[in-house]
Amino acid sequence: QLNKVKNLIVKYQLIKIWFITIQYSMKRPTAITELIEELKRLPGVGQKTAERLSFFLMRSKVDQATKLANAIHNIKDKIILCSVCHGITEIDPCGICSNSSRDQKQICVVEEPYDVYVMENMGYYKACIMS
Repeated sequence: QLNKVKNLIVKYQLIKIWFITIQYSMKRPTAITELIEELKRLPGVGQKTAERLSFFLMRSKVDQATKLANAIHNIKDKIILCSVCHGITEIDPCGICSNSSRDQKQICVVEEPYDVYVMENMGYYKACIMS
């Protein structure tokens, strides 16, 4: 008897959650729902953050959203990997690899291309850096 009551309560809660989810998602315009789904694909962005970002963008001025869209497009359009160190750059070879004042006999290997800029900003290492 107790198990039947527990099962009914669980089923009721699941149906309630399903109904709220359907009702909640049906009120959103498709463009907002699509943006939220794409934002959720970014690392560290969950449902709530994606919703906040999408509604922020919706309320922002058109030029602000356009600048963001252009910046995202430019990353995919202009950024390449350096043929020498595999760091991120807009020119090949990158500014680090083409710098003749660096010690070409010594290298520093880092895990990610972003780490190259961390090493560069420290200002201590004056040899080649490879990712």
